[in-house]
Amino acid sequence: MDFAMGTKFLPKNFVAGGVMAKLISEFDWSTTPIGSPDTWSESLKNLVNMMLVNRFPMLLWWGEHYVQIYNDPYIPVLGLKHPSPGLGRPGYECWDEIWNVIGPLIDTPFKGGAASWMDDILLKVNRNNFEEETHFTIAYSPVPDATAPNGIGGVLATVNEITEEIIGKRQMEILRKLGKNISSASSVAEVYIQAAMVLAENPFDIPFAFIHRIDSNSKAWLEAVAGIEMGHPELPNEMDLTRENTEWNDWVRSAGERIVVLGDNDQIRIQVPTGAWDAAPTQFAYLPITEAKRGAPIGMVTLALNPFRKFDESYSNFVQLIADQISSGVTNRLAYEKEKQRAEALAELDKAKTAFFGNVSHEFRTPLTLMLGPLDELLVQKQTQVVAERDVIALIQRNGLRLQKLVNTLLDFSRIEAGRMQMVFKPIDISKITSDIASNFTSAISNAGLEFEIDCPKLPEPIYLDEEMWEKIVLNLLSNAFKFTFDGKIRVQLRMLPGVAELRIEDTGIGISKEDQSKIFERFHRVYQARSRSFEGSGIGLALVGELIKLHGGSIGVESEPDVGTAFIVRLPRGRAHLPAEQIQYRSGEQLSTAIKANVFLEEAMRWFPDDVREHTTADQEIKEQASHKPSIILADDNADMREYIKGVLVEYCNVYAVVNGKQAYELAKAIKPDLVLSDIMMPEIDGLELLELLRQDLSLKTTPVILLSARAGEEAKIEGFHAGADDYLTKPFTRNELIARVNSNIQLSNIRKEMEEAIRKSEARLRALVIATSDVIYRMSPDWTVMRQLDGRNFLQDTGEPISNWQDKYIHPKDQARVWGVIQEAIKTKSVFQLEHQVIQADGTLGWTLSRAVPILDRQGEIIEWFGAASDVSVRKLYETELERRVENRTRELNEVNSALKISNDDLLQFAHVASHDLKEPVRKIKTFTNRLIDDSDMLTSEKGRSYLNKIMTSAERMSTMIDGVLMYSSLNGTNVELESVDLNVILEDIKVDLELLVQQKGGTLKYPAMPAVVGGRLLVYQLFYNLISNSLKFAHPDRQPVIEINWQLKQKDNNQYYQITLTDNGIGFDPAYNELIFDMFLRLNTKDRFDGTGLGLSLCRKIVERHGGSIHADGKKGEGVTFTIEFPVIDLKKKI
Repeated sequence: MDFAMGTKFLPKNFVAGGVMAKLISEFDWSTTPIGSPDTWSESLKNLVNMMLVNRFPMLLWWGEHYVQIYNDPYIPVLGLKHPSPGLGRPGYECWDEIWNVIGPLIDTPFKGGAASWMDDILLKVNRNNFEEETHFTIAYSPVPDATAPNGIGGVLATVNEITEEIIGKRQMEILRKLGKNISSASSVAEVYIQAAMVLAENPFDIPFAFIHRIDSNSKAWLEAVAGIEMGHPELPNEMDLTRENTEWNDWVRSAGERIVVLGDNDQIRIQVPTGAWDAAPTQFAYLPITEAKRGAPIGMVTLALNPFRKFDESYSNFVQLIADQISSGVTNRLAYEKEKQRAEALAELDKAKTAFFGNVSHEFRTPLTLMLGPLDELLVQKQTQVVAERDVIALIQRNGLRLQKLVNTLLDFSRIEAGRMQMVFKPIDISKITSDIASNFTSAISNAGLEFEIDCPKLPEPIYLDEEMWEKIVLNLLSNAFKFTFDGKIRVQLRMLPGVAELRIEDTGIGISKEDQSKIFERFHRVYQARSRSFEGSGIGLALVGELIKLHGGSIGVESEPDVGTAFIVRLPRGRAHLPAEQIQYRSGEQLSTAIKANVFLEEAMRWFPDDVREHTTADQEIKEQASHKPSIILADDNADMREYIKGVLVEYCNVYAVVNGKQAYELAKAIKPDLVLSDIMMPEIDGLELLELLRQDLSLKTTPVILLSARAGEEAKIEGFHAGADDYLTKPFTRNELIARVNSNIQLSNIRKEMEEAIRKSEARLRALVIATSDVIYRMSPDWTVMRQLDGRNFLQDTGEPISNWQDKYIHPKDQARVWGVIQEAIKTKSVFQLEHQVIQADGTLGWTLSRAVPILDRQGEIIEWFGAASDVSVRKLYETELERRVENRTRELNEVNSALKISNDDLLQFAHVASHDLKEPVRKIKTFTNRLIDDSDMLTSEKGRSYLNKIMTSAERMSTMIDGVLMYSSLNGTNVELESVDLNVILEDIKVDLELLVQQKGGTLKYPAMPAVVGGRLLVYQLFYNLISNSLKFAHPDRQPVIEINWQLKQKDNNQYYQITLTDNGIGFDPAYNELIFDMFLRLNTKDRFDGTGLGLSLCRKIVERHGGSIHADGKKGEGVTFTIEFPVIDLKKKI
């Protein structure tokens, strides 16, 4: 054997490089049961070469001792078992800890059974000096080897380790359920119970767990358990954190220091549940449950850890996330309970709200004045230290003014309800005051791209108004029109009508539906999901307008059509008769400036503009300016101040892209694929919940974490957000630290989820690549095979398109359906591999053959959830097999026929040899005897006696010649084909009569026959047949009567085949019926040759001739009466050869 690379054992055809090629070449294989490589079979050498160049983990068990050979990619699977005892050692020595599991899976294919395959096998492998949980997808396939005793040389293991994917998926599911379940808890205690219920679903990573509640006195109380009984003797039901506890020292240290502590399981707690394992946990993780506003932990969760996993970074992150989820649930629950208590308190206070607002007007205005006054002074100063905080001061001022406006509105309502609203009506030039008020909006409306028309001609008489209240009416109506109008125009029109002055403020905005028009002036009513420049507003502006107009003795109405526009019509009575006399001031006096009060409305309106309008910047410019190494966040909020505040808080940690509504947020998300979306719920155009729905429906964005911001703090609001798919819910007001913590936590969770999803994606991609690479049909079936979920026909079978239930009628040949279904039911019953070769209906409608194989996919409980299968097209092979079987069958039949003929011929020859030993020797002996006598006495040639001797010699020679001619004729019938032609039996019989004329005359015989048919056969053979039969009848004529020979015929049918039945009857000596069949044997004579001369071949030749023509002959003899020969001669095609 040749060797390469200067090695002792590695043959030339092992061309691979790498670690294993070198180790295999240097290994002393002569010490192993499989011997040195120069004794290896070609099958083994080729397979090892294939493994060494393959990039997929492969392990070969060879021979009855399962000696191991593997490639480079398999080395990580072995861990410290590489290279010893991994290489060259029996598998049961290398894998002794799991041999009871994998041994039977290897034995099955090695002993001639089917290949073993499992998509997820759990093995506790000791490959790194400790037993660890591992998961693999395996395929154990038999390796054919002609030199092996049973034809199988070994078993090839193709292995893919999926430990990280399985554990990651398991842990991800627990975290998902944990976040979902605890969010719906109704109390802190239920948070703990829900958390324990979820943890109990994963006995692999958490064999058992328990949760303690810690009260304000540093005492801990057991609240919930998972995987262990509540009253288990090893559980501490209560503990005092202020006292030393040697047994639970790690637990106390974790609670006191607010850190995760890893503790060992000592002998005290050895009798604890084992979860999914057969060994007790060896370590515990103690994790504090914290609440943002409280320094000390509010609880502790203790987790028993998987005894077959190292507590590495991944495991540590997992348990920390469990604690974080529980902490988040408790924090949210406490916040909810606080909000609930607050709501109950507000309900009690609601009864006193009217009196309250009336009494606190002074208390409200004093602090607002003290706040806004100094702020105004600061804003006009030039000192550096003030300028540095100008933006913050401006923010406070804007929101202070907004609060003042809201308070004033509420106080107005309070006065109106209490009947203490002090109105002062004076005759006012309504045209001038209305124009002055409206003109304050000119700049804002123009900047919005709208037309603004003020049509307020001077009226012929003044109108009695309360100037301050009229200002509020006009400002509220104009602000409302601007808020809901995006294109077109806004118009202010004033005119005098009979009895009234009419103010009409109309716009081309979104309009109001008929249903909402009847409620538009109700207090706190807002039109649902109306498109607006901002979602801000108290819902009391129009209600206040309505109340103020009533105090003027007037009325307000609305005309509107959705998507066309809206007009508010205010009518005030002319004169003063409708007003209370005590509230009328007859002198007009100097008119007050409205600019200061209007500024509050204008400032609020200007904040409705998008950032790009106010600051001339765009999202695209921001994207270019942001640093790429930070997480990206999209912030959606229609309040400009809120956007600026949140952006300022998060800009240190993230790249923040701020937009004003959900529509802009969604478009930007599609462009930049953010790490997180932070969205207000109440926004114009598309609100936060609608944005969330769009993100979850978009495949490229559905996993993006979303935190919803809202002023709605109730449980129902949170549930609505979580049910919609939000990852977190942040209630306003919130602290800076709380915002940062929520954002960071969700981004971290998202990154972990992405890593796990990427691992799963890669695993699925590998499987998909294998499926695509094969030319076989791939199909998926429901657990009971009633529905074919998918079939990729690969042009062999027709694709399913959609799941179908009539797949048997569509794909399986009817005669095979029962057989196929029987094998399927057995596979379902045993949860084993389905494998069968059967007929199928191909894509073109023709029949084909397939070898179909499917494996069951099992869930954690071992129940079948799906079948995954492949079907190979074996039609061509099956066609060759069928053709080969047909040819073999035909050839076998032909050989059997030849063998039968040879046997008959051999039997004849044996008989002939027996008879010839006597019959042929007798005439030879006579010829020899009489010839010697003539030689010895030459004078005898001329004597009478000599002539007698010569006659005897001649007779013997003629008899021998006749016998030899008969044997040659019989022999020729065994081998030659008969040239067929139409033979007229009338002509044949006439020729025979002429040839036997002398004999007929000597015997005095008579030959009778009717008009005979023409048969198809060999002319000479047909002649010989009838010649032998007729001469035989003449030869064996009865001595007491003249021979009479009668020939008759009929056309008959049998088995749909026609034949001629010809009978020849004589009245000769006949024979015993016992010889009816024997009479046709070669050289058989029923009479001695001294009575009747003959060779014993005549009737044998007759039978042979008839059989050569596909017919039959039989005799019916009666001793002393004669014999009847019946010939059945088939009607055959002239083209056919016998």
